[in-house]
Amino acid sequence: MKHFKLTLLLAGLLLLGAQALASPVYAPIPAIVSTGAGLTQGATDASYLLITAPFGVTIASPVVTCDVIDCGSGGTTPAFPFWANSPWAWTPDTASSAWVGIQAIEYGNINEKDPGVAGTGVTVQDPTGWYDFQIEFNLTAYQAATAVISGSWAVDNDGYIYLNGSQTPFFCDVSPSCYQTMTDFTLTSGFVAGVNYLDFKVYNWAGATGNPVGLNVNMTGYYEVPEPASAALWGVGLAALAILHRRRRAS
Repeated sequence: MKHFKLTLLLAGLLLLGAQALASPVYAPIPAIVSTGAGLTQGATDASYLLITAPFGVTIASPVVTCDVIDCGSGGTTPAFPFWANSPWAWTPDTASSAWVGIQAIEYGNINEKDPGVAGTGVTVQDPTGWYDFQIEFNLTAYQAATAVISGSWAVDNDGYIYLNGSQTPFFCDVSPSCYQTMTDFTLTSGFVAGVNYLDFKVYNWAGATGNPVGLNVNMTGYYEVPEPASAALWGVGLAALAILHRRRRAS
């Protein structure tokens, strides 16, 4: 009995030591990337799939990005969103993300507008309605329990974030601030083991002279990884408990 108590005490100390030594170590979720990350103008962003769109728009297709002012215009007319001092201008692309949409001709970097060049933006009207930009990623059970996705986003016109089909607390429906500023978000729950789906659902308003749908997401995802030393202590402690359990059952 005395030997049993000593072994139990040792196992408990090992587990406590593992907990004390544990310091969070994080690994990225590779599939969680920002819109337009590392892409050139007019490129296809295959990380995001358009799975829902109004009538007339091809779904189940990747979205496109354009990060310079003369995309689709031959350098003669600024592309949407007009110029930097326009009341309709989108917030600039960030260092690690760019605006994406369904027509490359409509998107441009508002920082590169020549103030001496008159521009009226695009005249193409993206259909009014909901657009669902979806990104897919895989997690194990342990990863799902510790996963976090955080970043900031902007949309034209309104937007909601969904994780695995459930609406999160993060949305924007006070346009034009939805496309003039990047709004922070953090997701810490709702993840599942296996395939996960993160959806940015964007509603595009009607517009007489051109109102393109757009999404800009700057985000990262990560999960905790057990620190090697603490993981080893946990293993030894749990093994000791397992041995004690077997011995008690045998006796």
